[in-house]
Formats: sequence, structure tokens, C-alpha cells
Amino acid sequence: MKKGMCVLLALTVLLGFSARADTDDWEIHESAFGFTMLYPAFLLDAYGVPAADAWWDTEMFEPRASDADAAMWYLAVPEDGGQDWEGEGWQRLTVDEPGVEMDVPFDLRYALYQSENGETLLEEVRLQSPVADFGYEAGFEYVFDLRFPAEDDGGWRDIFEMMLETAAFPPQPAQAGSFRLDFFYGGAAGMQFIPVIVDEEAEPVVLRAQAEVSDFVLEKLTWDEETFSVSGTDTLYAADTFTFGDNLEIFCYFSDVLPDLRIRCVNGDGEAECWYLFQSGRDGSLLLLSEDEIG
Repeated sequence: MKKGMCVLLALTVLLGFSARADTDDWEIHESAFGFTMLYPAFLLDAYGVPAADAWWDTEMFEPRASDADAAMWYLAVPEDGGQDWEGEGWQRLTVDEPGVEMDVPFDLRYALYQSENGETLLEEVRLQSPVADFGYEAGFEYVFDLRFPAEDDGGWRDIFEMMLETAAFPPQPAQAGSFRLDFFYGGAAGMQFIPVIVDEEAEPVVLRAQAEVSDFVLEKLTWDEETFSVSGTDTLYAADTFTFGDNLEIFCYFSDVLPDLRIRCVNGDGEAECWYLFQSGRDGSLLLLSEDEIG
């Protein structure tokens, strides 16, 4: 029996090194949370756990080797939601920098915890989404938890971190103030769109009101390239009120340097809002930028 366990452990380590060295034979996992990630299916089982069994809808990766004390899982929760590891007795360790590097269109928060007996470590990565989704308000988070032994002979930490670094999110919508800027995916039955054509052959984006505003205007901008200030505006659409159900379908190409489109309005608190419509040149995500971010 001891000889069999030693062989199994050696095989696990060998497969672990192989998995870290080459991801060509890894499979694509399509998450219900809207992204993809590579994983070594020959080492890990992937499955979902419904909220009824885990408080939150969760997707799990567990080693096929039954004796491996390791796992990786993730979920989407309201900001700062999920498990309170320190409250459950885990000690947060001081780290100089995150153990993973993810190329994603979100702010990343990282923490490393150690179990009370010191035998297990847990990495937690939180990606902060600025838009409302999955039934949560703006500010929800994707939470990834990676658990592995402190003496990680199987190399699970490296495997899980490599998986996380292959996570690929599609271009993201933007949400700021009273508005959401999204890609056009069609509409629900009866949904009405107001077309605004800037470039006839361009794919449209949709600007939606998240709250009623007044004195709304969508403008096309001309920039003074020497002073980087707006030198002229053309009104593309204006309305005394802009509210739920008023969806602007804007056909436009986004500039590579300075944003060509701007919206201005007064919100329900009597405050002026001004947002510049733009698109990230890095990952294609949409942006609603404030004047401070432009300047």
C-alpha cells in the first residue's frame, strides 16, 4: 500500500511539472460568469456548485488525485462579499506583490492567507467590475480562491496560478454616473432604440440611462490639437429628459487619441454630469471618462 501511494504521489508531481511546463494540451473552460480559462483536464475535474449548496453560485476545480489537499474555485459576489477568511481563523500574510499577473480589464486585489495550523495556504484574487451584472449592483467582484498545502510537493499553486493567468474576459461595457455604455446585442421584445448615426458603416454601441436625468445632450467634439481642449461641438441628440427605456443606438468609430463624443446632463440630485465616450485600445472595453480622466 505504501509503495502504491508513493507511486501515485510521484505521478502527481510529474504531471504537475508537465502541466506547468506546457499548456498546449490544456482544455478551454467556458465559465458561466462570461470568461474563458485554460485548465489541465487530465489533472483536474471542473464542475459547478449551485448557490443552494454554497451560498453563492460557484465553479470548482479539484484534483483527480483523491489525496491531494488542493482546490481552486471562483464566484461573483457584491463588493467585499464572499468568505471572511480572517473571521474564520485564517491569518493574512504580508506579501510584497501578488503571486499572479492577470491581463484583465479590472482592478485587482490580492491576499494570501495561512490556516491556523500552518499547513495550508490560500490565495485570493478579487477582480473589481465597475458595471452591474449577475443581478448585483455596480461594484461587484469576481473572487478566485486557490487553496494548496504549505509544503506543495504537487505544485498545485503553480498550476492554479497558471490557470488564472490564462483567464480571458471579453471587452467590457462601461458604467458611470447615471449611464451605462454597452455593446449592441439586439434587444428584448418591445425594446426601442433611438439611432444616432456618426459613421454609417460602424457597429453600434448603446447608451442607456440608469436613472432619469434632465437637459441631456450628446455632442460630437472637435479638439484643438495644440492645447488639447475642445474647440467646437455639434449636437447629435438632445432631450429635456433622458430616462429608463431611452436607449441611444450610436453608430460610431472611436478615436485612437481623444474621444469624439461627449454627453452632458443634470442628474436627479441637481448635479451636472459630463462623460466622454471612448474605447480602450488595449482590450476593446468601452469607457465613460470624466473630465479629470481626460485632462
